[in-house]
Amino acid sequence: MKRIILALAGIFMLTSAHAQVSHVSINKRLFELGQHPSLKLNLVSSHNSLKKVQFSVRQADGEERLLSEPITGFMVQVSGIDDVTDKNAVLVVKEYRINRWYQVKVISLFNESMPESAMDRHYTADRLTPTKQGTQVSNAVLADNKLAVALGWTEDPKPLKSSGPVTEPQDCQLAFNGKESLWRVANRQLSAWKVSPYGAMLAIFEANPNAFNQQSIHGLKADAILRCPTPAMLEKYRDPGASEQQFSAMK
Repeated sequence: MKRIILALAGIFMLTSAHAQVSHVSINKRLFELGQHPSLKLNLVSSHNSLKKVQFSVRQADGEERLLSEPITGFMVQVSGIDDVTDKNAVLVVKEYRINRWYQVKVISLFNESMPESAMDRHYTADRLTPTKQGTQVSNAVLADNKLAVALGWTEDPKPLKSSGPVTEPQDCQLAFNGKESLWRVANRQLSAWKVSPYGAMLAIFEANPNAFNQQSIHGLKADAILRCPTPAMLEKYRDPGASEQQFSAMK
């Protein structure tokens, strides 16, 4: 009996270690270009929880992680709050395996004839500029950063100096119109803060715990007033890989 129990446990552990999404496709697109993303997806996965499957919309001005809700055992609905204005926007599907996230599928939202290899290349080599941290940011987001500063929509704090402590002004606030996602707010600060998008979001979340519904990083309030993170907070999120992993693990 003991041998049988150990054998079954071994099979379970092996299956869990190699659990994966075997199929994902769009069942129905519930939005049009210029609207918030909303999709019904066909999903076949050996994961027993959507916490290990991640969906996001990637377009020219950034990437938004989508909220997901199961409909049936083989169908899930995903939605976001940022308008999709790029006709070449794609849905990116990732799964969590062996302590890291893997990209398993890229699906065009409006151009069904575009091959997956072309979609992936369109938003990596052609559209993205590597930063000193090894992360990648779209040229459109970098341009938006400069425009926001020029129009006075956001603070443009000086880069952190290695000699001596630096403190943020007490009245430093981030531009936020109540309709943007945390991802978009964070992306405007990348050139000044020198962190990855995930690091910026974590720092904003830490600096503004009361600006989020139920203290969830995915629940930014529409009436929130966002204070700038301190240099000490930003320093905690310098590692882009660790920041992405920490963000993905948060509810």
